[in-house]
Amino acid sequence: MATETTFFSYSRTDSDFVLKLAKDLRDAGAELWLDQLDIKAGSHWDSSIEAALNNAPRLIVILSPASVSSDNVMDEVSYGLETGKTVIPVLLSQCTMPFRLRRLQHIDFTGDYQMGLNQLLEALGKTAGPNLKSKSITQERKLLQTKIADEIPDRDTTEQSGASNNFKDSRVKKGNSKKYMLLGGVVIIIALAIWAAMNLGSDKEGTELKAWNKALQQNDSSAYALYKQNFPTGTYVAQAKDKLDSIAKLTSTSLTSPIKDPIIKENNKDKNTGENESSQLVANTDISPETPQIKKDPFYAIMVAAPKTDREAKARIMMLKRNGFDADYLWIPDYASLSGAQFYAVYIGPYTTQQECEVATEEYRKKHPNAYGLLVSQDRRRVQINGIGKVKVTDTGGQ
Repeated sequence: MATETTFFSYSRTDSDFVLKLAKDLRDAGAELWLDQLDIKAGSHWDSSIEAALNNAPRLIVILSPASVSSDNVMDEVSYGLETGKTVIPVLLSQCTMPFRLRRLQHIDFTGDYQMGLNQLLEALGKTAGPNLKSKSITQERKLLQTKIADEIPDRDTTEQSGASNNFKDSRVKKGNSKKYMLLGGVVIIIALAIWAAMNLGSDKEGTELKAWNKALQQNDSSAYALYKQNFPTGTYVAQAKDKLDSIAKLTSTSLTSPIKDPIIKENNKDKNTGENESSQLVANTDISPETPQIKKDPFYAIMVAAPKTDREAKARIMMLKRNGFDADYLWIPDYASLSGAQFYAVYIGPYTTQQECEVATEEYRKKHPNAYGLLVSQDRRRVQINGIGKVKVTDTGGQ
């Protein structure tokens, strides 16, 4: 039976902690994958991470202020949750817990490292090795010795104390106990108040962040307008306004509609039934024939992969974005200039001119020679671009 591997998701800011934790876990027999340790020389960084994430049934995410603000880490967490992987949050330092992880039991490393390590090993079905156990036992003995030393009075002082002082000491102890109880009650009340304030604030922040991410995913004027309506004083109001202004400018330059809208729909006539149906290119799998159809201008893009499922497409997009590319994908049910194949075409772009696409394709093909630029349109031409000046135009016959 194959050994299950655990994928590490983290921010490079936390590398020192992650490398130490990975060593201790491996010393205890845990199988795990860490990019800094397991990517072989000469391998493609993005494809290696993608393969490891796809193959690992379990994911450890290190939570810190740096990681929760990292798009790459949050993309990996979202992919893990969406694909049914076991996600184990590890709290390295205090931060705003991502909304999608709040229902999951986390392991706290903000205090005792050894205690957190033991809990994590238990979650992975492992136990601490001899060296780790001996360190833990030594720490526990030191704590116990300190506690005993604090509780046992000094022998010389005890022998010199007369019986007459016993009653006085007991009264002092009772008075101190009451003070400690009162002080403890005040501390608990203050802690509860702080906890309530932090959680109410974080819940609101999490709801707003979720709404903003949804608006970015939908990427149209209605989504940004809805965000502004629900969060008039929100963190991303200025960005939403900029998005709306940009869409408005694109709309004014065309009699049809914006070029870079992620949803591209055209009317096609079914060859067998003669009925009109919607042929769509979309960035998700929610395909509704009742959605109003919008005519779009053509655009250019670099085609880098043709996955058979949207899950594969999303994984490839995540890795491309991790490397700084503006990537997306199209569902192609019956698109004339793309040979009519049914698949998910992952692309980088879009580009508004052929020259832009030629330059970008030339650069990208230095590392990925199978990629090519393409004119995405409904006309009879198929324009394939393999670099600057390397353009092949063929007539597909149209529909």
